[in-house]
Amino acid sequence: MVDSDIPRVKFRSIKVLNIVSGKNPDMIYPYTDLFIELLDNGNKVIMWNAMIL
Repeated sequence: MVDSDIPRVKFRSIKVLNIVSGKNPDMIYPYTDLFIELLDNGNKVIMWNAMIL
């Protein structure tokens, strides 16, 4: 959902991922490649959150 065209969905999704990564990082570890791809995203907020993840 991070790649949604609807900004509200996109930003809420990245927020949830940040919460999950803080509480249970093992859950998101398999998706590390996705977060690396997000570093090239044109949206700065998504890029910054990808760095945090």
